[in-house]
Amino acid sequence: MIAPRDILLIAVVICAATLFARVPIARAGVGGASRSLEVVALSSEDGFLRVEPVVLFQPMAVLHMDSSGEPATEGSGFALRRAEAGLKGHVGEALFLKLVGALEHGEAAVVDAYLHLDPLGGALTLRTGFFKPPYCRQFVVPDAKRQMAESAVALSIPEPHEQLGAQLGGVLFDLVEYRVGAWVAGDADFAGQSGAALDPLVGGRVLVHPLGPVGADEEPDLARTDSPRFSVGGTALYDRREDRVVPLVGIGDVAYGDHRLRVGGELAGKWRGASLASEVFFRKVWVADDTPVEVADRLPPVRALGGYLQAGYFVYSDLLELALRFDFVDGDLEIAGWRIHPAAGIQLYPIGHMIKVMVMYRLNLPIDDPYPVASTYHTSTTHDAFLVLQGAF
Repeated sequence: MIAPRDILLIAVVICAATLFARVPIARAGVGGASRSLEVVALSSEDGFLRVEPVVLFQPMAVLHMDSSGEPATEGSGFALRRAEAGLKGHVGEALFLKLVGALEHGEAAVVDAYLHLDPLGGALTLRTGFFKPPYCRQFVVPDAKRQMAESAVALSIPEPHEQLGAQLGGVLFDLVEYRVGAWVAGDADFAGQSGAALDPLVGGRVLVHPLGPVGADEEPDLARTDSPRFSVGGTALYDRREDRVVPLVGIGDVAYGDHRLRVGGELAGKWRGASLASEVFFRKVWVADDTPVEVADRLPPVRALGGYLQAGYFVYSDLLELALRFDFVDGDLEIAGWRIHPAAGIQLYPIGHMIKVMVMYRLNLPIDDPYPVASTYHTSTTHDAFLVLQGAF
């Protein structure tokens, strides 16, 4: 845990840097940071070989409140939200590599370990190793370049996580962007159920950019694009798991397999400091045909739906941004009740994404919930407040 005085000290330093340290502005293309510092890197004289560090440090303060606005002790406090350390680089103009480990909420894991081959100038690429499959736009955005302190709750519908696999991708005619691949599980999914080592995940993501690519390298329009950019697309992913276990009264634990289908649609746009992103997710889970009858009868197909609409705008240069998000989740369409999560955020960018402060408030509101209002944190109206400080390069 991080002491409150340490959070306060870091905030004071960041505010002082914002007021007194004027960093030279280096304009970049779409998705580039508006302020940057020179990153220490190892490079050959001709630039053929280059390796540079990847570092992310995010201390945070969290305050959970119940329906009456009283602070909740569970989950509130100061902690290290996420830390990353690793290397990235390239060999020539066609081979890129990345190796990054992370510490998130006290758990260590490898989040990127892949080779990326681009022999045709972006028209056809191959990525192989451990990385993020294209579950959705908000998931593939680097953690250091998110717009708000916390991701949309709706991401619990596609259940995204890093996986081992291979992916083909590219951009055709500056209009169509595609990502298709196959991955294996071998990692815990969102529900904490360990996936079998060889359970395949197959699918992909296709985007169309009628006004030019928005890019998934960052959420805010920190580069303040001069002309409107707009993208629309969809995702489809399928896998089968063989290691599911359900406890049945009078029988005990019974093993079975199931299928998961995830589909989604998205749109995104950026222009002169304004950004807009929206995604809708659908997930269906159903038992395999060879599932024992006593299990299949008790596990009907589960259909879940969720989505979000998120917008941001830089109200002062490329330093201060406001953001709003509307978020909804229905974990089972066959059961009455769903939840909405409206949120608002303020982001301060003293040095682009390298030094950033994010403040966010989120309301968690059940709609037509079949459970008693006061039953648990998840089925009653609650409030969350987040403060995240970020250092990254």
